[in-house]
Amino acid sequence: MMTRSEYEKSVCDRLSHATHVRFRLVSFADGTAPEVGDCHRNADRWVQENPGATVVRGWVTYANFGLSIGLAAHSVVRTRDGQFLDITPLAK
Repeated sequence: MMTRSEYEKSVCDRLSHATHVRFRLVSFADGTAPEVGDCHRNADRWVQENPGATVVRGWVTYANFGLSIGLAAHSVVRTRDGQFLDITPLAK
């Protein structure tokens, strides 16, 4: 089992292989929009309403400090045909 320090290093070591996922404006089946700042629940709900889609848990960069960057836990979805979508808006 990896220590937290080893895990954090492995995430940083893989940043150069990260995929840029574009935001996509979507609505849920009832017509409501995904909630700002609720990516995990938004992704889970999208997958429930869209058979064949899967949740992808990972990290998003939120700041560039020059020699370092800020990362936050984030969830996106992978569609049935393999496209990645970030359905969580940054603001209303």
